Amino acid sequence: MTLPDRGLPSVVIGGGVAGAEIALALSHRQHAPVTLIEAGPRIAATLTPRGRALLCRALDGAGVTVLTGTRVGRVGAEHVVLDDGRRIDSALTLGIAGARAADWLARDLPVGDAGFVQVGPSLQVPGHPDLFAAGDCASMTHAPRPKAGVFAVRQAPVLAQNLAARHQGRGCRAFHPQRDYLKIVSLGGRYALAEWHGMALQGAWLWRCKDRIDRGFIGRLTD
Repeated sequence: MTLPDRGLPSVVIGGGVAGAEIALALSHRQHAPVTLIEAGPRIAATLTPRGRALLCRALDGAGVTVLTGTRVGRVGAEHVVLDDGRRIDSALTLGIAGARAADWLARDLPVGDAGFVQVGPSLQVPGHPDLFAAGDCASMTHAPRPKAGVFAVRQAPVLAQNLAARHQGRGCRAFHPQRDYLKIVSLGGRYALAEWHGMALQGAWLWRCKDRIDRGFIGRLTD
């Protein structure tokens, strides 16, 4: 991705935690107008009310324009047109929507209301013992959880073991997801917001913690 020249406006479509984080990063980097567009009634719906309030305060302080209850009708090379006809200039438009199930999954597989493939504790698809699913395409019927990378990452070792076990005729182990997970959101500069078991905090030390965690994770992938 090539960033536009500093001073040129940007638009982020999708007001989840990731969209808000990217909007803040763009505002900090570009020193230019940034508009965050969310179709739902509020941004960062997965955060607690206090966490959301802190995030909204950061967006307001950064000068990010937040539009909720707003849908995009068309994206052009230099602008975004909303369903109501409003036009927003944009030298860079990013779509950061939540996970969506592919339509073909529902053709022959059991899916839930949102269209994601249903799996049991072993990550096997009901009625298809040789078929496994994990990550954002899967919906854990035994333990529903939001779409978050932490669950996909922790499913991976169980998935690998169960694929081998199935091939060798052995029993599969169950995946037991954690009930909650640490959320750390960068607020643009070297400052971050964190949520853990309903508690929301912010500070520079949380940004340093996030930076260390992220660098460590990427380092394991490249080693």
